[in-house]
Amino acid sequence: MKLVKVPIEKVKPWAKNPRGIKKADFERLKRQIQELGEYKPLVAVEEKGVYIVLGGNMRIRAYQELGIREVDLS
Repeated sequence: MKLVKVPIEKVKPWAKNPRGIKKADFERLKRQIQELGEYKPLVAVEEKGVYIVLGGNMRIRAYQELGIREVDLS
């Protein structure tokens, strides 16, 4: 698997993501990211210079809220 590190502003959540997350679970996810860092890459496809996240939509939201500037994609 090839990993690519990209600026977070080039990464967008998938608009048709059917999943949601409860506020308490989202806060727990943010704490885990702060403690562990990026523990697995996001799964994304590139479309016209923008990466659309297919796997990791809640993590990309958390990264954005935490101020993370670059993310790993597979």
